[in-house]
Amino acid sequence: MENHRANALCTSCHSKLDPLGFGLENYDAIGRWRTMDGKYPIDAASMMPGGERFSTPTELKALLRLKKDVFVRGLVEKHLTYALGRGLEPQDPSPGV
Repeated sequence: MENHRANALCTSCHSKLDPLGFGLENYDAIGRWRTMDGKYPIDAASMMPGGERFSTPTELKALLRLKKDVFVRGLVEKHLTYALGRGLEPQDPSPGV
């Protein structure tokens, strides 16, 4: 993770993705709650790109709910990109969110 933050090319994306990942760190690969990662305690605290801080998944959820329209639009666009196997283009119909 530190390498991602040190490399400007990596940081351009990771600065947007990592806060969400840190906020969900308490969940393991199959969604079970955990407080330790091996012998290390989980620290789910992070800061969103806009500067909003959170310490728990519940606080992260509250921040995302404040920007529900942005969150839903992003989620729908990413699902469409995955389903289509390509990025969305200006000529594509709006997802209608």
